[in-house]
Amino acid sequence: MIVSSYSILAAVIIYNVCLSAAALFLRRRDMLSRNVVSVLLLLIFLSVLRLAIPVSMESAHVIGSDSILPTLCSWLGRPFIGDMTAGVLLLAVWAAGVAAVIVRYAVCDLRFRREAARYQLTERRDIRALADELGIGCDVRVSSDITTPFMANAFRPDAELSLYEWEAILRHEAAHISAHDNLIKLLLLLSEAAFWWNPMIHAAGEEISDLLELRCDERATAHMTPLERVDYCETLLKVLSLSQRGRAPAVASAAVKAEKRLRRRIRLVVEGGGSKKDSIFRRVGSVLLVALFIASYFVIIQPRGFPTEEDILGDAPAGAVVEDYGALDDGDVYLAVEDGEYVLYVTGTRVYPVPEELLQPNIISLFDIKEGGN
Repeated sequence: MIVSSYSILAAVIIYNVCLSAAALFLRRRDMLSRNVVSVLLLLIFLSVLRLAIPVSMESAHVIGSDSILPTLCSWLGRPFIGDMTAGVLLLAVWAAGVAAVIVRYAVCDLRFRREAARYQLTERRDIRALADELGIGCDVRVSSDITTPFMANAFRPDAELSLYEWEAILRHEAAHISAHDNLIKLLLLLSEAAFWWNPMIHAAGEEISDLLELRCDERATAHMTPLERVDYCETLLKVLSLSQRGRAPAVASAAVKAEKRLRRRIRLVVEGGGSKKDSIFRRVGSVLLVALFIASYFVIIQPRGFPTEEDILGDAPAGAVVEDYGALDDGDVYLAVEDGEYVLYVTGTRVYPVPEELLQPNIISLFDIKEGGN
């Protein structure tokens, strides 16, 4: 495996493209089903894994870029301010943006923790016993200042909900905890910080949070009967109703978006396992995504370039034939395979043995390979 600037660039591009595609697809709420949600979660997981392992295989096929990458590399290497190149300046701006976003998130987290410290432990023993039974493993707190239950285990005042409704809510939150969704959301925040310049990444973060809600609904209702699923949906509606009670009009108007998302959640809960067509889509889509993920390590894009006279003949080994020649065209330089070994031909001149720097897999793939001599 090889780690290079081009393999890292490929990983960054793949990650941003995949998350942007997921965000766009998730906005098509009418196309979502449980099986489609599973495929999208796999896509997101593989894109994160691809970003975390930004390598290329030694035998990777190199796609030579004739204009875009060479021009970009040349521009990034030009002095911009004094000795500072454009590439260094862009990295500095990128790093400053990352730091600013992380500081903003940290400030929001501190404010939340101070507010959460005022939440009260529930006094109902049956609710605490239910939380222990579901393996939540932490305190359940209530507050009238929140709108909906969330994984910090803070809820609306418990007097407004029945024990059955509490069980539905706690099952959903337990699914979040068992799936470590808090860590997933932390990774999403870090992703938004790292790629703050891409608005689609921020949109993807919001959509993926909704996707996690859909997955927890699926886990919470996996063993429910159709009638129990309806009761679960009624609990979701009641929680939304309680969240808007006594709210200001500006806040209530913001609930329109939440209502649309809730409508999607209810539809997926009621549909259950989905159709046979959706199941086939999940299997085929999952296999295809894994295949593309593996294939991405065997293809890399690099600037197409041919060695200059100094690159090739300046370091030629003793005994090599050295001849002056002008600028090289694509056909002027190629490798020939003779008796199982590579022989370099430059404008018809045989150079052997070939300098070791040119025998790297990524370099060899840039040459025309011919059998025999010229």
